[in-house]
Amino acid sequence: MIDKEKIHELANLARINMTEEEEKELTGEVEHILEFVESIQEASSVESDNFKNTQSYNVMRKDDNEHNKSLYTKDLIREAPDKDGNYVRVKKIL
Repeated sequence: MIDKEKIHELANLARINMTEEEEKELTGEVEHILEFVESIQEASSVESDNFKNTQSYNVMRKDDNEHNKSLYTKDLIREAPDKDGNYVRVKKIL
């Protein structure tokens, strides 16, 4: 069981200001909170048979249609209305 001194120590570590009444009230609630957390841990550790037999695999497809990265660069720059060497000029937007 957690006593009032432990609650006070935890409040100081967490830099929480608590009144004597709040510490006393929290002393009773902490046990219930810890029991709840323990039940959640037990529930999450139970493995279902359905999950044991599943296999994980990569859902991303392989890119079979690889292309030359600069294949269309010259065509795109040639079509741009305003260019500077291999760069396309655009309006400054603020």
